[in-house]
Amino acid sequence: MVIGFLQHHQAASPAEALVGCLNFYGRRFDAREYGVSVARGAWLHRKSPAAWPPPQPEYLEEGFCPSSASFAFLPRKLSLAGEEAHRFDPLWIEDPLNPTNNVGRNCFRIRQIQRSLARAADSLTASEASWQLRTILRVDGQAHGEDGEGDLAGVADAAHWRESVTAMHALHEDLYQSSAVHAPDLMLPLPVHAQIARSHLPQQWDSAVRYSERPAAAGGYPGGGPLRGR
Repeated sequence: MVIGFLQHHQAASPAEALVGCLNFYGRRFDAREYGVSVARGAWLHRKSPAAWPPPQPEYLEEGFCPSSASFAFLPRKLSLAGEEAHRFDPLWIEDPLNPTNNVGRNCFRIRQIQRSLARAADSLTASEASWQLRTILRVDGQAHGEDGEGDLAGVADAAHWRESVTAMHALHEDLYQSSAVHAPDLMLPLPVHAQIARSHLPQQWDSAVRYSERPAAAGGYPGGGPLRGR
């Protein structure tokens, strides 16, 4: 799916490609109508197999895909039968080595996955996270500017990111130390029945230990009596 997206969308940076891929499959791609084909380099409409393009020649020349006849078999069969391609599969990703196989057949909850992808794109482009993304993946095109302003901005962003990470680590360390010191005071009081059950645990444990230490009778069990058959 990522390769299929990159075949149609040229990104200026890895960050732009990441956000664009999440946005496309999370908001624009209709899995009920289209399938993904890397070998053909196209989005395949499930109900229009006659319009599917052939595999790309460079893939055939390099031996990455089987012959063109194998790619023409499925659309010809669907066109003659008037059927929809993989109509029972919620996600269709054409296998470049076997065009009749759907490698996305076992996927489910596609709508839930798409909502998660859309939320991930929103989180990466949010104001509080965008500067971190620019620092890590160089989203802004000025990072390699001739005047050096982009480099200075990247250094400032990196310093800000390091400071925030250090502050977050210090906060977590303080919380850990506080929990370790005040752990008994932080525990919620137990209900009355739980307190009674806890008070009886030592007596029950002692009884179990004394019972296990009793000598076993010959042919019997630790209780001393003979074994009885069913």
